[in-house]
Amino acid sequence: LRLAAQRAPEVLRVSHYLLARIEADRSGEEGLDPDETKVRLDAAIRELTAAVDAGWVGFDRINAERAFDALRELPAFRKLLPAK
Repeated sequence: LRLAAQRAPEVLRVSHYLLARIEADRSGEEGLDPDETKVRLDAAIRELTAAVDAGWVGFDRINAERAFDALRELPAFRKLLPAK
């Protein structure tokens, strides 16, 4: 991943975004206990933060992505989005 990011920085941004989306989506799986849900939500926030730190600017896409619905009320998620 790091080698690919050196050659094409957009790969790093997109990779972190997609990993965030996957973790957020997985947080809603049936049968998860609250601790596992929190682990997945935390991972989603961590990956989304990494995407933004790597230069992700697709905030409209983040806002439109239903997989992130479980994150929207979290302060860490709201900090990532620019104020409107």
